[in-house]
Order: sequence, then C-alpha cells, then structure tokens
Amino acid sequence: RAAYKQYVAGEYESSVRNYLAAAETGSAVGQINAAFLLERGHCLGMSRGECMRASVRLWRAAARQGNEEACLRVGDFYYYGRLREEDDDAADGD
Repeated sequence: RAAYKQYVAGEYESSVRNYLAAAETGSAVGQINAAFLLERGHCLGMSRGECMRASVRLWRAAARQGNEEACLRVGDFYYYGRLREEDDDAADGD
C-alpha cells in the first residue's frame, strides 16, 4: 500500500523502490508495477538500457507466474523490436 500511495502522490522513485522490494519476494503485483515504472523511465540512476533490461526481467517473472498482462508485455518487447538479442540474454540472467 505504501508504494501505491507514493505513486499516487507522484513520489515515483520511492514507489519504485517499494515495488522492487515486493517484487523480490515474488509478488506478481510488485513485479508488474515495478516493471511499469521502470519502463516509464523511473530508473533509480540506472542507464536507459539497464532500466529496460530490469523492466523485461520483472515482466518475465510475472509472466512465469501466469499473469496475462505480463505475457503480453514480453511479447510486445519482441514484436516492436525493443528487445535485442543481447538484451534478451541479459534479461534472462542465464
């Protein structure tokens, strides 16, 4: 709830941090919301490329949990060419 309240108040950096904390515990809601904010450019000091890779990693984590929106977003990254092969390898973490 704190992350959502921060988001509504326009405190995006704090909101991203709290959603990332939730995401790391396996929360699909945390993964989706953190991915959304990272994709929108609230990168916490990361480069744009690092930010997009982090976003893809979180969308994929939520997709693995069966979230339909996350599956669509991952597909969009491929379809619209926003994910290059080297980004794909980095996002997988494999």
